[in-house]
Amino acid sequence: MRESLLIKRSAQLGAVMLGTLLCLGGCTDDTPAPSTTNNTTNNTNTNNRDDPKVTPPEGAVLQHVAEAGCDPAQRLCADSTTVGSARLLKVKLLNSDGSVVPETVVKFEIAESDADGVSLTAANTASNENGIAETTMRAGAGVGTTRIVVSTNDANVQPIEFVISVNTKGASSYTVDFAKIGETDPRKIDVFFFDDTTTCAQIYSDWAKERDSDPLTNPTLTAQWTKQGQAQANGTLPIIQLADVQNGTAYTVAARAWSRSNEEVEVSAGCKDGNDPVTNGNPVYVTVPLVKHMPRLVGDYRVVHTFDLRDGLPTSVRTVVDLLGTAITDPGAFVVGCEASDPNCAIPTDGLVNVLINVLPDDGVLGDLKDAIEAFLNNSFSKTVVRDVINDAFENLLNSDNLPSWLGTGVNITQDIYNTLKQFEVVGTIRIKEEPTYVMGSNGLPEVDPDGHLTAIWDFGSPLDETRANEQIWED
Repeated sequence: MRESLLIKRSAQLGAVMLGTLLCLGGCTDDTPAPSTTNNTTNNTNTNNRDDPKVTPPEGAVLQHVAEAGCDPAQRLCADSTTVGSARLLKVKLLNSDGSVVPETVVKFEIAESDADGVSLTAANTASNENGIAETTMRAGAGVGTTRIVVSTNDANVQPIEFVISVNTKGASSYTVDFAKIGETDPRKIDVFFFDDTTTCAQIYSDWAKERDSDPLTNPTLTAQWTKQGQAQANGTLPIIQLADVQNGTAYTVAARAWSRSNEEVEVSAGCKDGNDPVTNGNPVYVTVPLVKHMPRLVGDYRVVHTFDLRDGLPTSVRTVVDLLGTAITDPGAFVVGCEASDPNCAIPTDGLVNVLINVLPDDGVLGDLKDAIEAFLNNSFSKTVVRDVINDAFENLLNSDNLPSWLGTGVNITQDIYNTLKQFEVVGTIRIKEEPTYVMGSNGLPEVDPDGHLTAIWDFGSPLDETRANEQIWED
């Protein structure tokens, strides 16, 4: 009797111990996390599915699961939890045709975390018959943000991510994502959390002081918190979380994005004020518009307009002007001609020699002369040599002491006039005194055309106000 009682009590104790172990393996938000001395822990055990495939089929994709509180259409899923609790992470592995991929290894990795004590119950797990792979993120005693990357052994399968903040009881996170206004390719994004009494107008004005040449007008506003994120190589923008924001606290959130190719160049910036406070421990989601940065335009710009005044002449008049101009500026070309393919040929012309051969007969002595001239003209080297000889002789003549001064002066004046007709320059200064502004839509954001382009204008009250912002000064 006593022996059977002992056996019965041993069975009861075994059932209690088994139930306790199963409970510890649960994954509700109220389940305490095990203590650990490491900031982050990734266990490497694969779940108990028999012999899962290591590599998914070609064309497979990873998706978030809507039932787990994530949008399947998005690569990033943001959420929050409390210290000492747990969050179930679920993803789905699909084939290229949308069918599920079961019994295949999916990897969960803590990429970065500033929340002390965060761990995963399993780093490698196999998808089930519905293509679902899951693990549990356990929070420790520290607050902060954890980024978890989910991938497979196939590098062609784009990873997806969880961004989860760990908060104390009664607090939650400010979760910030971004919307690009205008085509840019940022990499580093700085995010600033200002007191909610600070407006976006004040922040923009403060940032403008950095580009002011006056050293006395330096920026004066200071953010309460600053975070930084990195856009991925494919252009996907990050999600930024400020963890452990206490109930009743709100922030004005601003961001500045920097070029992927040069991190000293700001390509876009944005701000969002009037945001809700954290209430009842619920997270606040803020979308900051990253508006393409307009270059600073205020300043003086020297402008040179070049015109070819010959284009305004009647065809017959231009022909005579070009012949005269060629005779004075390039007598060698005037005689033997030059082609447009010659970089030293200012005005393509057939030359007087071509005029001569057009009137020569095809037979007899003159016909032989015509053939000889045509053979000469078809030899570009010979023609160039003769052209240079003629030009050198003409230049020596102009510099000769025996040439009357009036003739040399007349030739120089004619050359100047012809060159001026070919390349008439009007020089002036454009002075921009006010920066233009983007054309704004009804939603309070700059209007973007279908190609992603923005339009900036000066909004003048009347035409007379234009000189207030811009001025053009022509030199005599």
